[in-house]
Amino acid sequence: MEQTILATSCKMFSRLGIQQLRMEDLAGHLGISKKTLYRFFPSRMELIERVEAEMSTELRQQLLAVRDETGDTLEQITGYVSTLTSTFKKWSPQFFSDLQKHFPEQWNRFHINIGQLVLELLRTNLEKGIAEGVYRGNIHPALLVTLWQQHFYNDYRYCQQLVTDYSKDEVFRQGYYLFLYGIVDRSSVPRLETLLNRITEESENNKTTLQIDPGADLNQVFI
Repeated sequence: MEQTILATSCKMFSRLGIQQLRMEDLAGHLGISKKTLYRFFPSRMELIERVEAEMSTELRQQLLAVRDETGDTLEQITGYVSTLTSTFKKWSPQFFSDLQKHFPEQWNRFHINIGQLVLELLRTNLEKGIAEGVYRGNIHPALLVTLWQQHFYNDYRYCQQLVTDYSKDEVFRQGYYLFLYGIVDRSSVPRLETLLNRITEESENNKTTLQIDPGADLNQVFI
């Protein structure tokens, strides 16, 4: 029952954010009493901590799996970008906004666990790719990662303005296309396009709706 509660909480928080979801709402959705819910999670704070830890751990494991299982530099960075994009399409920015505003300790833990990991993984990959000649030799890894972080944030903000002109999937796709095509050496473009086509096909097979709250702020998620 504990894992069922946790899994359901993750799904509901990912759609609604934290502040809009009450314990009685969660209990009703699960078909259990509040007393039963509190038996497994004595406080709302404890539940939120577990949800943050669950999300952070899952994303960290996915990113490290890309690093450990993928020796090819270009395949590795497309794996990082794809993993981050697919994860944050599942979670409403309202969740991160609520976490940052109302639960700073949990926010800081997420920031340290994920933000710093992403910085290190991307920087290391870029340095390796430059040495291998896969990426252009005139790029600055640390600066480029910082710029991409801001671009990633802007993609989320831009999605709030969309009505029917573009799909949210297309916004994210064009965002990482811009980043990846900007770093690769000309000789690596054919392989990059093969990898991107594969990512696009996988995305089409696993479409996820992103719900975005106008007040959400992800500016510090990766910074």
